[in-house]
Amino acid sequence: MSSAFDYYYNRLKKFTLLRAYDSCGIDITDIYDCDNILDTKKKQNQEDWLDNHSLE
Repeated sequence: MSSAFDYYYNRLKKFTLLRAYDSCGIDITDIYDCDNILDTKKKQNQEDWLDNHSLE
């Protein structure tokens, strides 16, 4: 498998899990704030955190 496929597959799994938590009423805004469109630094920090942590 290519590394690009692995990257996007793992990213998809992470966002699927976050959406499931959100739909159950768990506050995930400290991990990923979907409504944040103005604070680009915060958004980049959240993206970096997700990229650097495993699903486990």
